[in-house]
Amino acid sequence: MEQDDNEDDDFGEDDSDDDEDRESLQKEKSLKRSAPSGTLSNGKKKQQLFEGESNASFLYVESKRARLEREAEERRRKKEEEEANLEVSFDPKELSLATIPGSNFDPRKCSFSSDDLKPQPIIRKRKKDFVPCEKKDDHYWEKRKRNNQSARRSREARRLKENQIALRASFLEKENSKLRLSNKEFKEENLNLKDTISFLRDKLSVLEK
Repeated sequence: MEQDDNEDDDFGEDDSDDDEDRESLQKEKSLKRSAPSGTLSNGKKKQQLFEGESNASFLYVESKRARLEREAEERRRKKEEEEANLEVSFDPKELSLATIPGSNFDPRKCSFSSDDLKPQPIIRKRKKDFVPCEKKDDHYWEKRKRNNQSARRSREARRLKENQIALRASFLEKENSKLRLSNKEFKEENLNLKDTISFLRDKLSVLEK
């Protein structure tokens, strides 16, 4: 009899465990049913996120670095377009006088340093020393030949640089005159727009009254 009582107690404990499991399951079901409608599945959440991103694309604010890069690229493109639209022709003979053989000189793109544009001082020629005929040996003539070659190269380099600067200055003068003309047109257009804006503001103020 004692053994039967113990078995009954064991069965009673199992029943109580089953009851607890049922209660926990019922609680979970009730929580799921009472959950708010805002809790969605992962698929629906992802879909809403994608829709939100597409709808909020206008809220994108570019960074300062991206804005500066974009503005620099726009300025560079605008400058290239202006240079392409600026019709300035040069005589091929003039270009040949300012071009080193084997290279390409373009007055539209060439730029010079501040040292190249400095005024050159006047260098007085050295007084010639008379050399008697008996001292004009092979060493004298070799030295004189080297000096003449170096002086010729120096004159050619200076002449080439001066021609390049002259062509560049000619291009810049033509470009400056064209830019001044376009600037004048833009100023006139700006004044017309200001007059139109003031007229529309006056008209709007009258209508608001």
